Amino acid sequence: TNPSLKMPYLCKPLGMRKGYDHPDAEPEVACGNAAAANRKFFIWASPASSVQCSLDYMSESSRRQLENTEKAARDLIENAYVAEGRLYIKTHAHSQHPFYFEHARMPVFPHQHPAVQTLLSVIFDAATQAGHDIEFATAPEVYDQLLTAKSKPEVDLVATHPHHSRGGLGKGFVAAIWPGRKPKEPVSARPRRGLSSARAVEVVRETSAKVLHERIDALGILGSGAYQHYAKMLERGFDLTSAESVLGIIQSKALAFDFYHEIGSGLGTVPFLLALNGYAAMGIECDRRRHDTAEAIWQEICREESVDQTSCRLICARFPSLPRHFDPAVSMAILTDFTSTQSADRLEAILQALRRYPCVLVDLRRFCVVRNTTEEQDALLGTFSTNGFEVVDHTIKEADSAFALLRNKELEVQDGRASMWRRLLPRRSSSAGGGAK
Repeated sequence: TNPSLKMPYLCKPLGMRKGYDHPDAEPEVACGNAAAANRKFFIWASPASSVQCSLDYMSESSRRQLENTEKAARDLIENAYVAEGRLYIKTHAHSQHPFYFEHARMPVFPHQHPAVQTLLSVIFDAATQAGHDIEFATAPEVYDQLLTAKSKPEVDLVATHPHHSRGGLGKGFVAAIWPGRKPKEPVSARPRRGLSSARAVEVVRETSAKVLHERIDALGILGSGAYQHYAKMLERGFDLTSAESVLGIIQSKALAFDFYHEIGSGLGTVPFLLALNGYAAMGIECDRRRHDTAEAIWQEICREESVDQTSCRLICARFPSLPRHFDPAVSMAILTDFTSTQSADRLEAILQALRRYPCVLVDLRRFCVVRNTTEEQDALLGTFSTNGFEVVDHTIKEADSAFALLRNKELEVQDGRASMWRRLLPRRSSSAGGGAK
């Protein structure tokens, strides 16, 4: 889902999570490259994200996208792939998903849904008025059209890959966006014992669902801390897309810190997944019921998989409260679903506490309140900016999340595990007597 390369390409298979999105898969441009097709898989990527392409109205994020016809149409057209005079508008749907058969006497398939028909009609009408022909091509036909194209774009997808360790991210990325921090070997690159990423996801999903089922049976939806949110997740197969996205971002950008703190960790799926992949993780959750269920899940994971229980710490506390021995200055803060009503004073306290971290990864859609529009998310970025944060990347769109990676530009970061609390000092200009010593 949502590969980093934004054009159709060919790659070889890799035995790792999202191997198709790794430079070691040796990606090549697909257009006009029939020779490579004999030995590589075809990835139908485009600038459009999975949410922009989806016609699956069963998904809440897709419904929101489809309901705004003008935006949805513009997203598809502006993010289409262009080759040899053709504009390839990509959509996808899961027409045989049980949802379409279980909730209606007769299934209403995605292309029959009124919002989808309105969207496609708008695009087709615009094409007709502009004098363009509309062609409905099957996947094999698109594949043949691209591979047999007369010209091939001269782009080295390996050298320009965003995850390319020699040219883009990794140690150089950390040094560039956090000046003064001595880059250390990314945790994901260190030799370590543990589970593969795919196995870790499977373990967290299956164990979380199993333990939560048991606790709901024993304690009820309220007593278990499942409430409506996790009860629905359980009904839908306990999807871990958000947790996988966090892991993927940390791995791809080689964000190497001593500790990784998820604030508002719920049942702990994010810290569990990080811990099973070799990262020292901590989950901070203020709801005692959810904290207790998270503890039960983690104990079960450790028992079944012989995992070191200390690799993940679960703290029942209301942020910004933290145990004294955990140092935010050598840690990364993660907020994936931090939605709860906060007073102005409490919001200010949360923002001030986040300034103790050198790096913050936040889902702009779910910080205190839900923010679905670009304008609302940009306003939140402005709030972080006025609180001393610099945006490193806010184009990380994963599923129905909108992650932003923020750097604390006012916090001097020094490497080393034996650290003391850093002083939060405003950056001084040379005219004001030079920099702080």
